Amino acid sequence: MTRSGVRSRTSKAVLALRHDIVSALLRADADLYAHISPGVAANRVINDPHNAVTSIAGALTTLLRDGATLIGLMVYLFWLDWQLTLVSLVTVP
Repeated sequence: MTRSGVRSRTSKAVLALRHDIVSALLRADADLYAHISPGVAANRVINDPHNAVTSIAGALTTLLRDGATLIGLMVYLFWLDWQLTLVSLVTVP
């Protein structure tokens, strides 16, 4: 997947989240607006979706990178000595 494809998908996800938040704010009771200021509401609409998508993207990147490292190390250990690797895997967890 190219960088522009990833940016496009994250932008669409942020836009969808913002749309959902604005829809929820429009349906909210008037009591909500007595407790929060307009600046806080605008901040939630603008920043929260971006922060959520950024966090999820970072977590996925870390998961893929660490998963690839684990698979590579396991392949290397099996290549070195498959019997010792199996014994290690049975006794370690």
